Amino acid sequence: LLYTDEAGGALLKQAMSRLDLSARAWHRILKVARTIADLAGNSEIRAPHVAEAIQIGVSPVVEKRAAPRGIAILLASLSALGPFSID
Repeated sequence: LLYTDEAGGALLKQAMSRLDLSARAWHRILKVARTIADLAGNSEIRAPHVAEAIQIGVSPVVEKRAAPRGIAILLASLSALGPFSID
């Protein structure tokens, strides 16, 4: 199933809101985050997995739909979470 921890869910909601992403993008981000978590050997999707999935999966969508200010705010939010290590 595609569930995240609390921080991952909050990050995904913030990205959805600020970047005006579709339900399809939400699902794609979760699928990519699940794959990243699996490759890292984690049983649950955590905020670092979601952050990486957003960076990987949203890039083409961001270029088409998001305002530059929204991108800057999201990137600042990702930076505020600190460095991630996916163990």
